[in-house]
Amino acid sequence: MAHAAEEEGKSRLDQATVIKGNLVNIDYGDYVIKEKDGKEVRVHVDKKTQVVGQIKKGDRVEAKVDAKDNALLIRSLP
Repeated sequence: MAHAAEEEGKSRLDQATVIKGNLVNIDYGDYVIKEKDGKEVRVHVDKKTQVVGQIKKGDRVEAKVDAKDNALLIRSLP
């Protein structure tokens, strides 16, 4: 059963939209990312989100989000 859940998680990541930019604000469970074109995108982060590393305001980040802007994975970029 765990294997099926792992496969479902991989499938969701494969279908995710990738957002890259600077983390400009953390507002409760939402992270606001400013993309290179200046557009700000709000993504929801919760206990299901895989957070890689220590992420703080001002960091350059990459987020993989589902169709409802829920972050599946968020990580800091160099």
